[in-house]
Amino acid sequence: SATTINLLRSSNRRLLQEDPSLIKATHALYYQSGADIGITASYQATFAGFQKIGLTKDQGKDMLRTSVTLARAARDEVWEDWQKTCASSRRRPLVAASVGCFGASLADGSEYTGHYNLTVAELKEFHRERILVLAEEKPDVFACETVPCLAEVEALLELLQDPAVQSCGIPAWISVSIQDSEHLNSGESITSLTELVASKPSPLLAAVGVNCSSPHQVGGALTAMSSRLSMPLVVYANTGEGWDGVNKCWKPGTAVDDDTFSDLALEWAQAGARIIGGCCRTTPATIQALRHKLIPNSSS
Repeated sequence: SATTINLLRSSNRRLLQEDPSLIKATHALYYQSGADIGITASYQATFAGFQKIGLTKDQGKDMLRTSVTLARAARDEVWEDWQKTCASSRRRPLVAASVGCFGASLADGSEYTGHYNLTVAELKEFHRERILVLAEEKPDVFACETVPCLAEVEALLELLQDPAVQSCGIPAWISVSIQDSEHLNSGESITSLTELVASKPSPLLAAVGVNCSSPHQVGGALTAMSSRLSMPLVVYANTGEGWDGVNKCWKPGTAVDDDTFSDLALEWAQAGARIIGGCCRTTPATIQALRHKLIPNSSS
């Protein structure tokens, strides 16, 4: 259900400890619905967060590793069943380890503003150990996601140049959150983002793009990115509803339906997106609609 899916997004620290079977079942549901990439339930999983619920640092590391093993187990089971019952045209799905932005660890909505008051060096320190622990379980890719400001983008780009991270050999995408088609949530410009990405190349940077942003805004941002960067783009928008970080609830408003969402996805593909999906408030039905729209002759 949509409730369960959004619970995974907002409370994955506790679920990793208390109900890992729910996480695995949800991953499986998305893979069965046609997802080619599943993102681990580690978006808000941080050492400080685990400490708040009574776990030691070593136990927190185990939880991070568990987030990858759960997604991989779900993927492997679905893939085995798929090979037995379906045509072999579908590619083996991937597991993306979620590296949520610093603001996600605060759970106060600052992931939608980027107002951290932290330096690039401090943001690198926050992300580095978590990335290395996730890498121990060898996910297929890192999803560095919902990044609202250039300082955090810079920190992640520099980490992809870090010898210890590079030695893992795991590619990554960096996706930002935006307030409109020209600006990150911090108010900084998409043009400045593209200039920053171009200035810090890394063989591990597989794609850049946008996530957890209005489906009506991401197309323009993708067009701006594709005009200045020669790399694949990634996009997974939310349904258009805003998040109230103070009251921790979705703001009443108009969310796009799956048909509209998948129609907009055709525009994202035309703008250069090669990895397309759904973020908050989307469901397995959204993934089915996307697959049928973007790959009309596929089966899911």
